Amino acid sequence: MIITYTPNGQEPQRFEFDGDDVRAKDAEQIEEKSGVPWQSFSLAVLQGSIRPRRVLLWYLLRQKHGTLRLDDVDFTSKELKVEFTVKEYKEFRETVVRNSGRIPDSKRDDVLALVDAEIAKAEAEEAESAQGKAHSEISDASTA
Repeated sequence: MIITYTPNGQEPQRFEFDGDDVRAKDAEQIEEKSGVPWQSFSLAVLQGSIRPRRVLLWYLLRQKHGTLRLDDVDFTSKELKVEFTVKEYKEFRETVVRNSGRIPDSKRDDVLALVDAEIAKAEAEEAESAQGKAHSEISDASTA
């Protein structure tokens, strides 16, 4: 997941969250604080559940600010954006294709068209982000 946090009046902070890379002790803490089983956590975040979103933002911010407490994390809905990564969209597409026997052809085609459009959009955004990051790194190196 790509998490973009834009606190009121500040620059956006962008995080990539992959639940497969979370250590067990952190996953347990996330479960405890969110009240959601680990296996369902990412889905709860994607579905817009506020408590899991707040816990996820706390987890991400705590990577830089180790003493940050969950009670210190607060945001409005417009300050937090959650999106699939290209990898996640492709995995979702594969799931749709794998389960195509259970989905009427017309609906499957509509879903695949929507997912393909989202994949193209996400790939363009990732390429733009990578290009901006590379440009930033070049600028940083030239000023050093």
